[in-house]
Amino acid sequence: MKIEVFMKCLVGFLLLLLANTASAIHCRVNGGAWQNMDYGIMDVYVAVRATPGDGRVMLDGYRIECKYPPGVGGGAQDKYFLWTEQNALSPGGVLFGHQTGLRIAGLHLDSPIPENIHVATMPSDGRIITLDAYMYVNTTRVPGKYINIRAGERLGVLMLKRTNTIQLPWDSVSFWIHANNSFYFQPSTCTINNNAPIDVDFEQVDASSLEASPGATPVRKVIPLRYSCPDFGINTPITITLKGQRSSFNSSVLALSNSDLGVGLLRNGSVVSPESLYTSNIYNSAGGDDVTFALVRRPGSLPVAGPFSGSATLIMGVP
Repeated sequence: MKIEVFMKCLVGFLLLLLANTASAIHCRVNGGAWQNMDYGIMDVYVAVRATPGDGRVMLDGYRIECKYPPGVGGGAQDKYFLWTEQNALSPGGVLFGHQTGLRIAGLHLDSPIPENIHVATMPSDGRIITLDAYMYVNTTRVPGKYINIRAGERLGVLMLKRTNTIQLPWDSVSFWIHANNSFYFQPSTCTINNNAPIDVDFEQVDASSLEASPGATPVRKVIPLRYSCPDFGINTPITITLKGQRSSFNSSVLALSNSDLGVGLLRNGSVVSPESLYTSNIYNSAGGDDVTFALVRRPGSLPVAGPFSGSATLIMGVP
């Protein structure tokens, strides 16, 4: 009978020990709430940005931090470790067809990611450790499909192996990285006007002279667009996509800060609406078009005097 009581106490002690060590790792994103990683999965919603680098575009607009809190098991000298699993990066559908990779502590690793690359060490003093692991997309030297990320889309899954010095078996944790915003970029080193900003200045305008149609309004600016790629001998059809906010009174023109005004883009006399494209060509790595920006007004309005502004982006791609 005494032995039975002793065994029950021993089992209870072991269960208590496992309970104390089970919640050893907590992580958070961009200074948010800490999450117990024993569930194995953490959703990371981030404001996406693309930082150009040497032959790649970094998707590094987030910060993941982890810690091993004191008092959750183990001794003062114990540690937890995070390592890459085999094929540690699984890109989301929006990045399929593009060469992706992970930058870990300054080391760039193209997919598939090798196993057992050290990512982080978390001591038991509760020190906050930043996971220096970020996705990237390699750039190409020829025109390619541009990447159009929509808010909520999954960019990828980072899968890591969690080990420790307290003789618990290793397990897996994963960070599901989602976009918190819509975003687009071109992972090609081919450029429009050498990537320089295009300034369309209409100068002084008589509002009464404006028309509602881009094809009829007399206030216009012709802007030359020049396409180029760094390598010789590239011959390919290309697309030029106009990305920008549509006007509230005419969906075929861009919105401006003055809601009674808009700007239409014409190429060869045809209007290119926001979120649409036209086709062109590159011969021997170069090409070009002269496009027209036309200032229009809301039908029946007389826009108030004063400065106005707006913005849009032109993106080169392939059909």
